[in-house]
Amino acid sequence: MSAATTTRFLSARNLLWIVIAAAFGLAILIVLAAFADNRMNLGAKHASALSQGFFLGSDQLGRSLWQQLCRAFLITVVLGGLASLVSTTIGFLLGLGSLSRNPVLRGILTVIIDLKSGLPTFFVALLLGAIAGQTPLFLFSVLCFVGVEFSARATRDNASLFADGTMFRALIKEGVPRNRRLAHILLFVSPLLLPLWALVFLEAILVESGLSFVGLGLRPELSSLGVLIREYYRIMLENPWPLALATSTLGAACIALFHLARSRNG
Repeated sequence: MSAATTTRFLSARNLLWIVIAAAFGLAILIVLAAFADNRMNLGAKHASALSQGFFLGSDQLGRSLWQQLCRAFLITVVLGGLASLVSTTIGFLLGLGSLSRNPVLRGILTVIIDLKSGLPTFFVALLLGAIAGQTPLFLFSVLCFVGVEFSARATRDNASLFADGTMFRALIKEGVPRNRRLAHILLFVSPLLLPLWALVFLEAILVESGLSFVGLGLRPELSSLGVLIREYYRIMLENPWPLALATSTLGAACIALFHLARSRNG
């Protein structure tokens, strides 16, 4: 390896570590701002950015828009991240189960996947909202339904691709026990989990924002990004860049995570 190549490699690695450190520092800053007290100050309502000590200005109650944005960002990331992890896991298990040799089990799981494909998230939100109310548990339950069929179909297609391949037929021919053959399928399909989770996470964020905007999300005092967009819609018309920056940053992080996982698994 030449000296110039080594220098470029070290520079790229240093840049990567700088980006990681900056992202980690920003995450800590967001968490600290989210948990800090954000008191109302009616005398400072609708303050402009960088005036009266407000970084992004204030809302109609005189609260820091930066702290409200950090709190909403954190709630959305935690709820969406955990719910997408659950939905991806459920879809992964459904996809593997739909390849079972048992025709009854295979048929039941296939029907479940097809039913979920035709079940609108809006209907699920209405049903669960009527039962549990607009609580974090309600929103978490709704988001757990997001992406289940997508994960199940992706897992089933990739597992069936391996099961129909020459390597799996060779394992059967050699008399490898069934549990070891299943372990080979799991190893083949497992690299899908991280990219699937990143895509489902992004979809969960979009679903949460859409539900909250039409009034099916959390209550206003439990602001998520969707609630924040609904509550501050008029502010967004005048100064849209803070929320646009927050949502685009979150989306870019999910897309970057997906491509990073795909490149490592490729």
